[in-house]
Parts: sequence; structure tokens; C-alpha cells
Amino acid sequence: MSVGFGVRNFADLPKGLREAHRVLVPGGRLAVVEFFRKEESPAVRFYLDHILPRVGSWISRNRTAYAYLRHTGKGFLSPDEFVDLLSGIGFSPVVSCALTWRIAHVVVGTKPAA
Repeated sequence: MSVGFGVRNFADLPKGLREAHRVLVPGGRLAVVEFFRKEESPAVRFYLDHILPRVGSWISRNRTAYAYLRHTGKGFLSPDEFVDLLSGIGFSPVVSCALTWRIAHVVVGTKPAA
């Protein structure tokens, strides 16, 4: 099961992740790619605040979409907090990997075999 840039939109994140765990077969995996909250260098902050929204709105022709991504990412969990949440739900192992200068992360949790 995979979710790309969407878990921060869950109305109840723990409940949604518990449901994902419930419906996965033993040994099944949940893969999440997301912009998690993180410490940012000035260069990354400038890119996320100024470059990405402009390029994204130019490509998508939607001025608000990329500003929304940035806004919601600032208030979301950190990668470590998300790993802890998945672990607490019962996923094991949970592996996190940074992508694109740590701007995005992929987190994969496995539902243990029975």
C-alpha cells in the first residue's frame, strides 16, 4: 500500500494508519512519501518558500497548490516522529530514507508476519 504526499491530509492520522495496518496482510508494507517537518538550512528554506511554489505554479497552472504543500509541511510530524507513530501502531521494521536534499522522505513500515 502506498501514499504519496497525502498522509498529512488525513482527518485523524493515527486512526488512518491503524486502518492501513489492519487491512495489510502479514508481511505487507505501507510506503509513505511525504514532506515531513524538519530543520532546514537557509538554502533549502529559500528553495521551499520561493522557488518551488513559483516553479510548481508555473508547471501546474495552480498558484495555491505548492503554497499549500509548504504550509501543511511546516506543521506536520518530523520523520522521526512519523517512524515512532508507525512503530507504536505495530509496524516493524520501519525504515526511513531521505530524498532530494532531505526535502522529502520515504518511510516504509512492514506489518509483521503472523
